[in-house]
Amino acid sequence: MKKSTMITSLMAAGIFLITPTTANAMSKKSVNYWSKIHYVRLSKPITIDQYKIKHRTISKITAKKHLKRGTKVYVALDKNAKSMWNIMGNNIKQSKNKVWFARQNGTKWLKVTKMPKVRAAKTYKINSYWQKFRYVQLTRSIKVYRYQVKNHTLTNKILSTRTLKRGYRTLAAYDPNINGFWSIVDNNLKQTKSSEWFTRQPNTKWMKEIKIQAPTYKSKYQTADNDIPSDHFVSGYLPFGNNLVDGNGKTIADSNTPYQFEKQSDGTYVMQANGQNIAVKVGTSLWAPVSTKQTNVMTSGLDKANLVFSQYAPSDHQAVVPSNFKLNDGLKWIISNSAKKVNQNQVVYAAYVYSSKQHAWNPEYLTFKQ
Repeated sequence: MKKSTMITSLMAAGIFLITPTTANAMSKKSVNYWSKIHYVRLSKPITIDQYKIKHRTISKITAKKHLKRGTKVYVALDKNAKSMWNIMGNNIKQSKNKVWFARQNGTKWLKVTKMPKVRAAKTYKINSYWQKFRYVQLTRSIKVYRYQVKNHTLTNKILSTRTLKRGYRTLAAYDPNINGFWSIVDNNLKQTKSSEWFTRQPNTKWMKEIKIQAPTYKSKYQTADNDIPSDHFVSGYLPFGNNLVDGNGKTIADSNTPYQFEKQSDGTYVMQANGQNIAVKVGTSLWAPVSTKQTNVMTSGLDKANLVFSQYAPSDHQAVVPSNFKLNDGLKWIISNSAKKVNQNQVVYAAYVYSSKQHAWNPEYLTFKQ
């Protein structure tokens, strides 16, 4: 709270002195003038007293302080006791339920001086492009701070500090909600649910973005077939990431284990598991089909979002997609085990975005809300 606001609040609250009004030669005009807040320089040394406030009444002196000649303070004459002046300043410690007064007759002990300039907090203009996480290289050494997060809110408490040297590579994104703060995500920085890493930077001169020229990666993934016969059982797998559970939530079958399947119709299979035949409906427009080869790319239910998940990159021959996998422009291939938690609500993933024009995949970092 500003000094002037604190004095005004004190007077507006109706706090008054128990000291009786003393004789004073000041005119009514002067009293009205000096009862307003003024910034002054002391013409002589004075002693000020700290009074305790109880039940909106100033009663007991709890401390004294000597101010030297030339000291600059805020003053306001108390109309209820014309020889008493409210005193506040940066060099005077303020306490709850306590206030400082000087007992002075007249105004020869002070001289009005120029009010100090109050600088407004500088607003940094950072292009919205930087509000998404970018892979950058530092052009100079910077300090990063791990701030405490409490009840999903960033606090002012700094838990630890690190220095990242020039040339270091990391993920960075400007936080438009915190002036001058950049969120930093890196495997070498301790990530927890109760903390976040930031660096304070007024511009983008401390780093440069690292861009890899596209096309970068060609498709090398395999495609599983769904050649399940309708006249006998063969070994097959459920779509990756799709497990069967019973009414109690217990897993009956999982996508990592081979089972015996027989096709009944498009999208409907009979599966033998745990000594029983189970009807399985997969392979519709929304779900991947049963396949004779185990898949490791999750596509089921993700069509509308135009993304897939896998621990393997699309350029890795170990990646196996289901037979109904559709490759289209802008498809996002998310590396499932690359997640880096930014804060309580955001996670950054390494990803590849397909370009039909280039017939190739371009690496990106994508941010998702939790």
